Amino acid sequence: FHWAGWDDEDESVFFHQGSGETLLLNPLGAFLLKRIAAESISTEKLSLLAASRFDLTLDQELANIIGMSLHIFAQKGLIFRTSR
Repeated sequence: FHWAGWDDEDESVFFHQGSGETLLLNPLGAFLLKRIAAESISTEKLSLLAASRFDLTLDQELANIIGMSLHIFAQKGLIFRTSR
């Protein structure tokens, strides 16, 4: 993984050499991908951490945003989902 970010910008650029994918990520997307890269983590725990980090309400809207982000990451081959 290769990351680029700028102090005066909210977005980060992510490049995955294996897939050739480049993504422009907002702060939440970058947080999610970095947390997943650091450890195997459940969607529920990831949601709790994201809500706490960004001072967001842990509700269905956040769950939908995180679910869609994870779906896109999986489609692009950046993560692999497992069931527990």
